Amino acid sequence: MPFETLKEATKHKKAPQEGDYWRVNFSRVQWKLRKLYYAQHAYFDEHGCFTTDLNMLTQGKKLGVDVGIEVTKSNFEMYCKTAHGNHEIAILGDGKIIIR
Repeated sequence: MPFETLKEATKHKKAPQEGDYWRVNFSRVQWKLRKLYYAQHAYFDEHGCFTTDLNMLTQGKKLGVDVGIEVTKSNFEMYCKTAHGNHEIAILGDGKIIIR
């Protein structure tokens, strides 16, 4: 997403600067990652660890997107490609969403 296009969404007509945090609604993909985020925390509450098993988090339901999961003892990250496939959206264990 070109940062220049984001200027339209702000009252100051200013593109994001390094260190700025912006929330952007990526609709379907973002919502699916957010649901997995809550499922991952619920799994941790029940089992004392995070899981890389997507079926455990979705209870076998298909998501319609390919999701990768990486875990450590105390954190996790889940990610998938954007609709256009040229970037990746990730949700971190603290709930932050990043695009890379």
